[in-house]
Amino acid sequence: MHYVFDNLDVQKKKTLIEQVFGKGMQYAGVVYRTPFLNPIFLSKALVLSRKELLKIDKKTGILAKSPLRVDDGSRTHDLRNHNPTL
Repeated sequence: MHYVFDNLDVQKKKTLIEQVFGKGMQYAGVVYRTPFLNPIFLSKALVLSRKELLKIDKKTGILAKSPLRVDDGSRTHDLRNHNPTL
C-alpha cells in the first residue's frame, strides 16, 4: 500500500485518503482524528489507536445530528405556524 500511495499524483492521493478516512480527517498534534474509517481497515484501527496515531471520533446518539439544524437543513424552525400551547 505504501508503494501505491507514493506513486500516485496529488489528486489521486487525496481521493484515496477520502476513501479510507472520509472527508473529515484532521491532524491534531501527534494524532490523526477522523469521524470515519473504511470498514476494510478496521483491523488496523486498534493497532493505530493503541500507538496513539489515530482517533476515530464517531458521532452517536443525540449528537449524531448538528444541534443547530433541523431536518429540512435550515438553522431555525419556521415560527409562523408556531403553537406555544401544549
